[in-house]
Amino acid sequence: MVKYFLILFGLLSVLGSENTSAQSVSREAMYNALATPEGRRIVEQEIESWSRNQEVAFKRDLKKRIEEAFIPSLPMMINEYTAWNDLRISNDRLSLTVQIFDGAIDNSAILDDDFSNFDNYICSTPVNILFMLLGYSISSSFYDSNGRFMRTEILSKNDCNL
Repeated sequence: MVKYFLILFGLLSVLGSENTSAQSVSREAMYNALATPEGRRIVEQEIESWSRNQEVAFKRDLKKRIEEAFIPSLPMMINEYTAWNDLRISNDRLSLTVQIFDGAIDNSAILDDDFSNFDNYICSTPVNILFMLLGYSISSSFYDSNGRFMRTEILSKNDCNL
C-alpha cells in the first residue's frame, strides 16, 4: 500500500516537478499503477484509507498543479478536427470545453469517431483515471466552430469500467 501512496504522491511531482529524471520515473510509476485493474484497485483502496483532510489536501494540490501546468497550454489541437479549448475543476467535476471543426461536422463518420475517440481518451488517460478514482466525473461539452453547443457527455469511473 505504501508503494502506491508514493505513486500517488509522485503524481503531484509529475505535474509540477522540474527535475526531469524524477519526472520520468514518477510518470512511469503512475502509468504502471493505473494501467491495470489490479493497480487501480490498490490505488483506490489507498485513497479510501485517507482521512478527509488528506483527501481534501491531495485534491487541492492536484487541482492547483493542473491549473498551473496544463490550463495555460490550452487551446490544444487533439487532431485535425478537434480542439480542447478549456478545462475547469470544481465540485468534484472536471469540465472540458471541446470545439469540433467543420470537416468533422460535415462527415458523420468522422464526427462519430471524434466522439468515440474522445471518450476513449478520457477513460484511458492516467490523470483522468486518477481524477475518477478520487470521485470526480468528467464533463465534456462540445461546440461547433461557430460556438454553437452540440452536446455534453459526462463520464464517471462506472462509465469507464474502472
